[in-house]
Amino acid sequence: MDAKVTISPEIAVAVDLPADFSLLKVASYSGLNISLSAGTIIKANLTTSPASVMAAASIAAGMQAACLRFDAEANTYTYIDGASYNTDKTMTVDLPKAGFYAFVSASASASVSIPLPTLYAEARVTSSASVKNISYAGGELTLEVQTTTNNTITCTKKSNGTAADPIHKRSIGAFFDIELDTEEKVKKGEINYKYDSTAVAAAGAIEASLRFMYKNNESVWTAPDGGSTIDVSTKVVTATTTHFSEWGVFGDAMLSITANTEATFNIADGTKLVIKGTADAEVTITPEIAVAV
Repeated sequence: MDAKVTISPEIAVAVDLPADFSLLKVASYSGLNISLSAGTIIKANLTTSPASVMAAASIAAGMQAACLRFDAEANTYTYIDGASYNTDKTMTVDLPKAGFYAFVSASASASVSIPLPTLYAEARVTSSASVKNISYAGGELTLEVQTTTNNTITCTKKSNGTAADPIHKRSIGAFFDIELDTEEKVKKGEINYKYDSTAVAAAGAIEASLRFMYKNNESVWTAPDGGSTIDVSTKVVTATTTHFSEWGVFGDAMLSITANTEATFNIADGTKLVIKGTADAEVTITPEIAVAV
């Protein structure tokens, strides 16, 4: 099927760029709209005009040239791996599909720490030499990853897990399949999830108890060896790990009793609590493996 290709230079963006990125001017434009009248792109390689004098000076002074694609369906930008800034001041970019591409700059000295905007279910290149900070859904989820070999990582979000919730825990509907193209232990692995308090309340979970857990080989949700923490002030749950698989966010169940009415709670490992109180009350049951005194 034949198709017409329309290329429209742009000097501004309709949707604000992610934090840490600024428009980079090449010739008289800072972005391109590329559309096809039919079909989809199989392969496309773009070489831009040379960067403007001001843009070239900023790169010479330590800025890093990059390219972002705006995804209209997700209404957000995604970073294009492999875009290069050449000695003749042009940029070379492989275009995966039609759409709007913005040419941008970011601080080269801090490039490791700058979150790379990424779509869920989109593959992102990782490195054995440096840490990649990968941001999904505007920073809802971030991964800090340094792999043992040069690899590729993909993260998919879903509202339900593939194993039963742990006893006496409540999921908040935040599950992630995080997969490496070549399975291996990682040099650095950190997962950060910015949760919604409304979802926590709706799940009947205790906010301060939220933690990441992963599904082990026996399909049992397990606490990561590297630990998991929560910062209630920023509403971020964090886990440290050396591997990736299926992960979910869980909290202790918020239980309640009615005055003068007996209630039964199954806690863990067959333990059962039968309780009756003098007033309506919330009951918190927290298993411990050691004593404080």
